[in-house]
Amino acid sequence: MGENFKEFCGGEFWQQDDVQDLMFITGIVIFSLQLLSLLLTFFVDSVSSSTYTQPEKPPCPETRCSFPSFLTFFWVTRLILTGFKRDLREDDLWQLSRPERSDTLVPTFFKLWEKEVDRCKSRSSSSGGWLENALKGASSKNTGSKEVLTESTPLFLPPDNKTVLTMNNATRNSTTAGKIVNMMSVDVQQIMERMDGIFFGLTTPVQVIVAVVMLYQVTGPCLWESACLVFQVPLNAMLARMQKGYREKNLHFKDGRVKLFGEILNAVKVIKLYAWEQSFRNKIWDIRKKELDVMLKMVNVNAIMGLVWDMAPFLVTLTTFVAFVVSDRTNQMTAADAFVSLAYFNILRSPLNTFATMIVTTIQSFVSVERINQFLVGEDLDSDCVSHDSASGTDCTGGSIAYVPQQAWIQNATVRDNVQFGKPYIRTKYTSVIKHCQLERDLELLPAGDMTEIGEKGINLSGGQKQRVSLARAMYSENDVYLLDDPLSAVDSHVGKALFKNVIGPEGLLKDKTRILVTHGVHWLPMVDEIIVMQDGKISERGSYDYLVSNNGPFAQSLKTFLTEVADDPVEDPEMAAIEKNMLEQLDSVETSKGSSHDDLSSSFSSGRFLLLNYFSAIFLVAFNWIYWRRMVYAAQEMHSKLANRLLRYPMNFFDTTPIGRILNRVSRDVDTVDSTLPVHVKGVLVHSSTVLVTIIVIMSVSPITGAVLFPVILVYYFCQKFFVPTSRQLKRIESVTRTPLYVLLFETLTGASSVRAYGATDRFREQAKNIVDHNQVFFFATHASVRWLQWNLDFLSSLVIFSAGLFEIISSSSSEVDAGNAGLSVSYALQADWIIPSQRPPTGWPQQGEVCFQDYKTRYREGLDLVLKGIGFTIKPGEKVGVVGRTGAGKTSLTLSLFRLIEAVGGSIIIDGVDISSIGLHDLRSHLTILPQEPVLFSGSLRFNLDPFDEYPDVQLWTALERAHLRGALDDISEGLDFDCGEEGSNLSVGQRQLVCLARALLRKTTILVLDEATAAVDMETDTLIQTTIRTAFNNCTVITIAHRLNTIMDYDRILVMDAGEVREFDAPKALLSDKHSIFYSMAKDAGII
Repeated sequence: MGENFKEFCGGEFWQQDDVQDLMFITGIVIFSLQLLSLLLTFFVDSVSSSTYTQPEKPPCPETRCSFPSFLTFFWVTRLILTGFKRDLREDDLWQLSRPERSDTLVPTFFKLWEKEVDRCKSRSSSSGGWLENALKGASSKNTGSKEVLTESTPLFLPPDNKTVLTMNNATRNSTTAGKIVNMMSVDVQQIMERMDGIFFGLTTPVQVIVAVVMLYQVTGPCLWESACLVFQVPLNAMLARMQKGYREKNLHFKDGRVKLFGEILNAVKVIKLYAWEQSFRNKIWDIRKKELDVMLKMVNVNAIMGLVWDMAPFLVTLTTFVAFVVSDRTNQMTAADAFVSLAYFNILRSPLNTFATMIVTTIQSFVSVERINQFLVGEDLDSDCVSHDSASGTDCTGGSIAYVPQQAWIQNATVRDNVQFGKPYIRTKYTSVIKHCQLERDLELLPAGDMTEIGEKGINLSGGQKQRVSLARAMYSENDVYLLDDPLSAVDSHVGKALFKNVIGPEGLLKDKTRILVTHGVHWLPMVDEIIVMQDGKISERGSYDYLVSNNGPFAQSLKTFLTEVADDPVEDPEMAAIEKNMLEQLDSVETSKGSSHDDLSSSFSSGRFLLLNYFSAIFLVAFNWIYWRRMVYAAQEMHSKLANRLLRYPMNFFDTTPIGRILNRVSRDVDTVDSTLPVHVKGVLVHSSTVLVTIIVIMSVSPITGAVLFPVILVYYFCQKFFVPTSRQLKRIESVTRTPLYVLLFETLTGASSVRAYGATDRFREQAKNIVDHNQVFFFATHASVRWLQWNLDFLSSLVIFSAGLFEIISSSSSEVDAGNAGLSVSYALQADWIIPSQRPPTGWPQQGEVCFQDYKTRYREGLDLVLKGIGFTIKPGEKVGVVGRTGAGKTSLTLSLFRLIEAVGGSIIIDGVDISSIGLHDLRSHLTILPQEPVLFSGSLRFNLDPFDEYPDVQLWTALERAHLRGALDDISEGLDFDCGEEGSNLSVGQRQLVCLARALLRKTTILVLDEATAAVDMETDTLIQTTIRTAFNNCTVITIAHRLNTIMDYDRILVMDAGEVREFDAPKALLSDKHSIFYSMAKDAGII
């Protein structure tokens, strides 16, 4: 058997022909198996549905596409075709796979973050190494740049949101809202784009090595003469440091500009009421000018860096060719060798350009990394403490906490959602809370009841309604400790009484809970268990009411002074009157007993021509870079100026219907795109368009037959762009729209962080941020996938042009003599392939008398809504004091807004001193009227700016106004004086002090017509009396229109205007209205306990 096998193997059984046949058959089998293997890659593996959590949407096509489709991005074609046929909708896209969700990425980030924190504990602050770790974490799961690209945004945003919710006051005070918005938009965008570039940069060393090796085969050791490029390193290092410094300054000014825009949007009503648009336009320009000055300095650096890197390939080419010719006289640089070398140098040009771009963008990214890093390492709150708006220190409180801030915080959600605040809906409990918070009648007046959606910052609720919704939220939460920061100041007296009796007081629903009430209402003091008296930020006295009165200290003396001064004023409620009387008697008795007590290079001609050509190229490059970048800065300036002007001139209904987050997205991320990203892309378009044009001319002049392929390819190029652009534009639009809720949530979180923390809703808000980011990432990923689809298809067409150029030159060479230089030239180029109306201004000094006449006036907030004022007509005489009263929804606020034309007339007119206000410019109207709003609004900047933004008044008048507003005493101990920094939104002043600043502002303007909207609700009892006295004396000869919630403040007015359901029901003197027991005013006075 063994011998037979040996004979079979080594004998003559296997002939040479048989071996060849066997090898052929084996080759056919191997090829068939390989072809089958290739064909199998076109089939898709099944994907487990557990990877997705939203069965109502299809999974991402990328996860179910074949391998060739994955490589070529063919799976995006269906989406691009849909966008070409019709407008895309959100439901046309897919769901986000679990590996790309925030729930997967954020924990990974925090693990890496904690490791970095532990590594840097011995340092004063952590370095930027966490970004490297984060990139490693991302790239460990995905090697494609597009994956990490989309993962970067959810990686950064939720941690920022976490920090916003957990940072303490010191961190918050050192970080403005504008800076936080810029970090979430501009800085995150810079880091994300750099992460994408890193993967393209990884191919740079390979391209350089390949190009150098091939060049060495042509030029030999002469190539090393190009090592002169190392001398560029120190220059580039210096330029990089300068670029980094300018970028830091640029982002600093961007923070200030976005912060200012945020303040403007939050207080746009006040700005329009005071006609301060021009002042804030100037303030925006002052910051923008500083930003542009830095950008112009960056232009000079960019021009030098552009010259250095654009000339680098020329220097390498020049030194190599010169060294090749000079080093040995026998060396001949033929046209064929020259163009082969040029082709290789072009290969080398691409990585050098990429490296130059990476230097600039990496510098920008590291600046962004440092900014975000500084923010993330900021101190957080103690998890067992609740931090309040204090300069330092924390209050540690046991048990769950409910917090009602003095300025009610309302979310952009329904009334019910604001009350529930994440708690489950229990009908009986909810109904009870609504009843005890006096919200039943208000909900009846709302178009959809408690399911009515409340606009941003509670725009469609009155101040009292917002405060009661805030209180209802606290009650519904059923917590252990209730922190009530003066919740009764914004409501009517009878509503305040009911709230105290039914909710806060000893017999209210919260009687078994710990309640800390901050109040200016002295009549509640006898009904509380303990009183803490604060003075100059310290506790001056503490004890029960009886103890403090019997002690006859500063508290008792201050209380007696107040009660004595208001003893003759009518009190709206008999019960309150009795309480105040008993309090005064008790104080008198104590004082009685105790008494009283703060291209061929072988010839020198060709070398010289080559050198001269590149010399002029260098001059052109310097001029182009300098002119181009400066013009782009000026273009960005013009666009921003138009944006700011348009924004400040929009009517109020635009701000009522447009989310603040959307506007901030325009002024932050979009402006930065115009400043930084758009110039790079426009330059790329110009450079590449020129290159393509020159390439076509050269190829066609050398090898005209190439046109048989070139022109069809150009047509395909055109149709690819035409096919791609509609989808790309729509995806960018939807991506931007879905990003807006993130900015809205950010601002809600910033303004209501105390409430969110107090109610323990931090995790819920964090989850909400993650959901918004995940939803936005679907469109973000689709946008960049579609761009990759276009890039792949265009690269394929470019390769086809290069192949055709070379192929046709080879075909031509077989039939005729073809110059090698022409062939090389062809292939090497293929490788590159109504504010003020002048005619209708009011008379000088208008208005002089102050007569206001409404004539059949009708208005609505915007088209499609019901009328809010229904043909009202009345006349207010010059110098008359008129109180405007009415229940919630009567139209009192609408009347005020109409007077300042924040809402325009649908019919009728308003005449002031014989001038129809609709016929004059808005600035002329609003600058001649004064309003003291209910909510005091201040801006970042000095006290001087908040009083006099146009610098119209001398310091003496400013101090006089502050003194008459009873605020000078609080400023005497402040060394800055009028230059005192009021802080962001006036945060360095109390709410009461802010109202006094607004009063001083009104005293400075001293116009003939003054409108008051319950201007003293947020001040203490003594200041209230002083303000009322100041108003009566300082505006004695003025026409005063007061929107009153407390009837006792207007009982001495000349006439009372009673409104109901948008109509004037009564208009007469108080006594005349009270004498008619059937009048609405009589019933209101009776309900208030005045009669």
